[in-house]
Amino acid sequence: MPALIDAIAELVTRRRGAVLGAIVVVTLAAGAFIPSLVADPRPQQLTTSSIEDQNAINALFAERFGNPDHVVVLLVEADDVLAPAPLAYVHGLARRFEQAEYVTRVEGITVTPLPIPIDADEAPPDAGTLDDLDDLDEDGADEDAGESGDEGPPAAPDEPEVDPALEDALGVIVRSDPARFPLGLATVADRVGAYRYGPVVSGDLVTEADHTRLMRVLEDAPMVTGRLISRDRRVTAVALFLDARVEDHRVMERTVEEIDRVVASLPPPAGVRVTTGGLPHLFNSIIDKMEEDNFRIVPLTLLVCLVLLYVSFRWLPGTLLPVVAVGISAVIVLGAMAMVGETMTVLNNIVPSLLIIIGVSDSIHLIGRYREELEHAPSPLVAARNTVRSMAVACFLTSITTSVGLASLIVSRTEMLQRFGVIAAIGVMIAYVVTIGFLPSAMTYFRPPPLSREKSPYRDPAERDVPAADRGLLESAIVWLTSQILAHPWRFLAGALVLVGLFVWTALRITVDSALLDEFDEDDAAYVTTRLMEDQLDGVRPLEIMLESERPGAMTDPAVLAAIDAVQAHLERERAVLSTASSTDYLHAFYARLAGDPAAAREPFRSEEQVGALLDVFATLPRDPVAPFVTTDRRAARIQVRLADVGAAASLRLIEELRLELDERFRPLGVRVALTGEGYTGSVGLTAVVNDLLGSLSTAVLIIFGMLVVLLGSWRLGLLSIPPNVIPLVGTLAWMSMRGMHLNASTVIVFSISLGLAVDGSIHVLARYREEIGLGLDRDAALLRAARGTGRAVVISCVTLMVGFGVMLLSSFVPVQRFGELVGVTVGMCLLSTLIVQPALLAVFAPATPPNRFRRKHASKRPAAGAPAGASPEEE
Repeated sequence: MPALIDAIAELVTRRRGAVLGAIVVVTLAAGAFIPSLVADPRPQQLTTSSIEDQNAINALFAERFGNPDHVVVLLVEADDVLAPAPLAYVHGLARRFEQAEYVTRVEGITVTPLPIPIDADEAPPDAGTLDDLDDLDEDGADEDAGESGDEGPPAAPDEPEVDPALEDALGVIVRSDPARFPLGLATVADRVGAYRYGPVVSGDLVTEADHTRLMRVLEDAPMVTGRLISRDRRVTAVALFLDARVEDHRVMERTVEEIDRVVASLPPPAGVRVTTGGLPHLFNSIIDKMEEDNFRIVPLTLLVCLVLLYVSFRWLPGTLLPVVAVGISAVIVLGAMAMVGETMTVLNNIVPSLLIIIGVSDSIHLIGRYREELEHAPSPLVAARNTVRSMAVACFLTSITTSVGLASLIVSRTEMLQRFGVIAAIGVMIAYVVTIGFLPSAMTYFRPPPLSREKSPYRDPAERDVPAADRGLLESAIVWLTSQILAHPWRFLAGALVLVGLFVWTALRITVDSALLDEFDEDDAAYVTTRLMEDQLDGVRPLEIMLESERPGAMTDPAVLAAIDAVQAHLERERAVLSTASSTDYLHAFYARLAGDPAAAREPFRSEEQVGALLDVFATLPRDPVAPFVTTDRRAARIQVRLADVGAAASLRLIEELRLELDERFRPLGVRVALTGEGYTGSVGLTAVVNDLLGSLSTAVLIIFGMLVVLLGSWRLGLLSIPPNVIPLVGTLAWMSMRGMHLNASTVIVFSISLGLAVDGSIHVLARYREEIGLGLDRDAALLRAARGTGRAVVISCVTLMVGFGVMLLSSFVPVQRFGELVGVTVGMCLLSTLIVQPALLAVFAPATPPNRFRRKHASKRPAAGAPAGASPEEE
């Protein structure tokens, strides 16, 4: 290891031009790929793949019934949306998007097919009508009624012929319950022949007759009220069902942007407001916010780092070069992402800021040591070489521990987390290589910073301390604090123990939960629109129940349909459920109309033949309203459920109860059940994600502290480094509990990152302590030297991290805001723990006299007075 470090130190100083040139070439090459980097905003990727076989279930459901997540909703608000002007606008929107190539279906109060009463003086259109049943004679096609052998007169040549398939299906329905149809098909004709099935408005303009007809239709339209129009008639929706191409997030982004452009080109009349909602629009809002963050957060992070660096060092190269180094690191990582086809997800979007903040932290320690080395080195090159020799291992440890914390996300079953962990972990190590290679080389090209009045600790190894007058205020405070800890270590440890007890008691009250709208502030347009859809319509969170059987026609079994009715009744009693829909809703309503008895809608179906005939009647219509709920072979069906955004915890309780209900109802019938939709995957996956991350965090703890034991060469030092770095994590949990934050995928990630950052301060303190012990100093003297040598850099580094992550509070994303807040809190607690708990533990449990092996190992590392370490003959 020493030989390798010496070789690196020689390379970055003696071949500094070649090293800097290589870094520039790599940076330019990587930067050329950045324009091809694309964004993928879908936050449900945080959970979807964590559920076993869920991707296959999602694909099968989409193949059969379409993707329930791919619906854009245009919400139109007015004092009365059925007034002529708002209604004309709603119809114009619907007609415009019926012609869009990316829209497979449009639903709205004027274009959705509905049963429409036909006025006596209205000439019914040919398509989609049942009034041609009037052509049956009064005996009602006696073969269906079973009462007469007369066939009745043939239809007149100029009258429409009855569709044979329709007549056959209705005949089966009549025979299934003869008592309800005393005149056979003539009874049916009498009851439903005065209706046509189709859109209320068939043309491009809404006429007065259309308006009157719509008002009549909505008086008895349970499948429309609460879904396409609110009960108070103040909100209506135009739902755009997008085609399968939007599975590609890039196509989805372009499609939603095109929808927004079209809506903007159709301004609403006075007193009418139109907004866009639905999951695709939410995801596109996330893209916009990601781009906004990149243009705001990253520059602000750089600015904050520049200010803190200048205030800390008062040396312009020491201010600018670290920022250049982290900028190079970010460009290389982003370029590499583009080269391998990686996308900018909700998580990957924070990687540039993360690399900037962590990279600057390492730079602070390097510059601080470089300034120290300059006081006894004959030239900047020698000082830079000694800096690399002294700091390469410590900075490697801080980087590798942070990288391990991030890499622990690989064990997650969620692809987005895995990729984020890999990218961020590799990025941190790239930042280390760039910082070690670029910063020492580049600093030597500039005039050295002015030296302080401090006496170098290297000039007199026997000197215990430097007079307070020769130290700055910060170092004086750190040295005074350390001396107080050395004098009364048990007092400080007892106080820390009490504080940990309070942390644990508070942290135990934290809950695991997550909600879709956690991504947005409450005043965000996407948040407001989604809440409006929940309050007035049926929301945006689909929970889909897919039923399937090996037997063709199984979904016409009355027992299966009765089970569907029971499940819907169970769900509609739940507070979190906004609405349910299935084929039985249409079948019951239509049969009650045929039977001329509203009570028939509550009766069970009589036979598979009856149900099959009802479905056959719907199949004769221009647009079959049951087709989205039952497959053509009638082996599979769906129950559509819309959930309020009540959070994953409440949704999980509902889903667990639902599983029991489904198992009880359908298992005896031989029907398999699967669940899908964002309301399901976004809730059930959360528990698996959190458990994965907690497990990976435990693994990372063992790996990180195992590495510390090996690299510090001491079991005791490795064990003593654990409490100061676990306390901040427990404290952060307590902070979350006090703030009312939930433990979920986005907050658990904080701990994987914070764990690696938490040990940074301890690593620098312990490495310096070990170095001072190697010079023969006793425990207390070594601790004071370590406090002097690293305390200032640790404070500056932690403050930089806190302020840098604090910039994320300005993000457009609530999760990113919380991420910045929680990491900042963790780092602040790490600072206090490193400055107080770590010295107290060493003062009590470290040996008062260092082992001889430490002295032998480090005895030759410090130069004698006047003989600078690392200087070659020509440099001396």
